[in-house]
Amino acid sequence: MSRMLMSTIAMFAALALGSVSNAQDTASANAFLSSAFHLYEKGGKGVDYSNKYYHSSLLALIQQDLRAARKYKSIPLAGTDLFCNCQERDGIWIQKLDIKLTKPRLAEADVLFALNAPEDRDENDLRNVRYTLVPENGQWRIYDILYLSWLNESGKSESLRKQLEDDARPPK
Repeated sequence: MSRMLMSTIAMFAALALGSVSNAQDTASANAFLSSAFHLYEKGGKGVDYSNKYYHSSLLALIQQDLRAARKYKSIPLAGTDLFCNCQERDGIWIQKLDIKLTKPRLAEADVLFALNAPEDRDENDLRNVRYTLVPENGQWRIYDILYLSWLNESGKSESLRKQLEDDARPPK
């Protein structure tokens, strides 16, 4: 009987440790994303194109987009602030931030934020964005961004990765 009791206790301990681990991963993803948003407070400079926030494969696509823009004399998608899909802002005011682990090494964060203070805000200031985070070298990094507020010609949101790939193609 004590062997059965010990097995039951071990099973509950494993489940509890698993949920603590998930909470820590979710908490670290939240801390990572919050640190990025913190760079926008009081008109701060925001997130730069470095490996501190972006996954190396996303940075490669950003660099490809910038090279293509020079080659084809076009305006790069990376010419705007890709983190918030904005050019001008007073800061960022988070309305809602929900992070969930969708797989052990994949987190999705749905964030609703505004680009201006409440007293200066209009309907175009709100952004609804999904950030896909994956670990790289032991740290969370932004792997992709989906601008849920902005729709393409077919009425769907398009991932930043797809937009960068399309933008880097030679013009027709």
